[in-house]
Amino acid sequence: MDTYNLREFIAKFVIPDVEKMLSTELHYYAVSVICQSIEVLGSVFDQKEIDDYGMCEKRFDSALSNLFNDDRYRAWKGKLFEFLRAPLIHQIRPGSEFIITSTRRDETDPENHFQKDSNGRVILVVERFYGDFRRAFDAFNRILDKRADLDRRKVEAPFIFVGTVGMPIPVKSWDKDTGERIVSQANGTGVFIR
Repeated sequence: MDTYNLREFIAKFVIPDVEKMLSTELHYYAVSVICQSIEVLGSVFDQKEIDDYGMCEKRFDSALSNLFNDDRYRAWKGKLFEFLRAPLIHQIRPGSEFIITSTRRDETDPENHFQKDSNGRVILVVERFYGDFRRAFDAFNRILDKRADLDRRKVEAPFIFVGTVGMPIPVKSWDKDTGERIVSQANGTGVFIR
């Protein structure tokens, strides 16, 4: 079983998985994962436990304020939480103030990021959002290396365990040609939190 700290988890799982989502045009899901990751990165700026769920908005805001270079994230942080992060996490859709679009899928000009559409909704171009998140993660790593006052134990402690479950799991399927049931054994892969 492999153990990953927060920094390793973002670098080895989140970033590559979001890139895969974008390459297969799953941009709504990519934005949800980015929003969740922003919140987790913001946890380093407080001294509460990582699983303190009452800190969601504060952590999301802290990450936008401390890690994102584009001032529009700071200006829109309350709306980004209320109408983007919260609805995406709880409803799998953005709220009424935002429209999520893509340069790849929708052929949206990346310069439209944070502009308003004809209905007054803020346009979020997912590829720009992802690029800004990547730069925020780079800033996160630089800040962690420089500042001793941040909660490093959240970053350095085991964050997630990924490994193979020792006992075989029966796999049931149907032969598409004969219609017969097939039962085989496979080792299951598990993801476990700390």
